[in-house]
Amino acid sequence: MKFLLDENFPKSAEKYLTDRGHEVIDIRSSDQERLNDYSIFELSQSYSAVF
Repeated sequence: MKFLLDENFPKSAEKYLTDRGHEVIDIRSSDQERLNDYSIFELSQSYSAVF
C-alpha cells in the first residue's frame, strides 16, 4: 500500500510503514509541506496513495 505523509505525521510513522513493506511519499520539508488538506488529498490521489 502507498501512503502520503504530511507534517502532521511523526517521523516514526514513515519507518513503521516502510518496515511493514509499504511505500511512503513524504512531503515534509518539501515545497508541498504546508498545503491545505484538500490540496494534499488531491496530491495523494495523483500518487494513488492513502492520505
